[in-house]
Amino acid sequence: MSDLTAKVGLATSLEKQGKFKEAEVLFKQVLSEMSDADPHRADVLAAIGGVLLMQKGYEEAEQFFGEALLLLEPLDVHRKSVLAGLAASCINQGKDVEAESFYREALNFSGPSVHQTQITANISPSIRHASDDQLTATLLQGLPSNVRDDVIESQACLQNKCWNAFGAMARRTVHSICADLGCSKGDLKDQIDELCALNRLKLEEANSAHEIRTLGRNGAHPEWEPVTEEMATSGWGLLIWLCKRLYEQPPASPNWSTTTTRRYRFGNPGNNP
Repeated sequence: MSDLTAKVGLATSLEKQGKFKEAEVLFKQVLSEMSDADPHRADVLAAIGGVLLMQKGYEEAEQFFGEALLLLEPLDVHRKSVLAGLAASCINQGKDVEAESFYREALNFSGPSVHQTQITANISPSIRHASDDQLTATLLQGLPSNVRDDVIESQACLQNKCWNAFGAMARRTVHSICADLGCSKGDLKDQIDELCALNRLKLEEANSAHEIRTLGRNGAHPEWEPVTEEMATSGWGLLIWLCKRLYEQPPASPNWSTTTTRRYRFGNPGNNP
């Protein structure tokens, strides 16, 4: 194993532990030791962009993602993720037009999917994956600030494969949505039920909110089944569907794929807290 490979492995490990500043320093050291012609240079540039994004260093993250994009071929499998990283960097700087352009380019990407192709070990876990394409600049613009902040942080947990943390943040997002709809007293279960009874949430919306609430319970409490990647991915889809339903034109019905092994439905609470 070469020194550079070992350093990339260590930096990636630090990133997975949430030690983003340490990972940034090490990734930048790797970059300084690489030749301009190194085939993995774009991967490291994107990795630096990812850890900067997690530290809210959006302007610098945009620069590194931009450099990475320039090195990638039009059909490179990682181009879509880098475009999404650029979009996230821009949206957080208020560059809404640029962000929308990058999101659209990512959505229209005609190359192979990251999930259908072998990914090298050098790829940073902070780089966005295909499910993030659902979070558009237009949707973010339409969200109340507290809901938008929670959605962005939920997405960050998903990017870093922190499944339990994602569940907890997704539940917090539903809390923020309930507050925005005028209900902030009592526990989350009662808030969702009250909003449904008042017809501020439709039945299907309440069911989605309860799914996410239950997912958050699993993420926060060790006595419950831990959140898996499949559950988190499904929960992310429900969360984005709910946001679109409430803050954009209503989309089609949500995909009720498995989020937890014990589901909740409005009017049938069972033993779910």
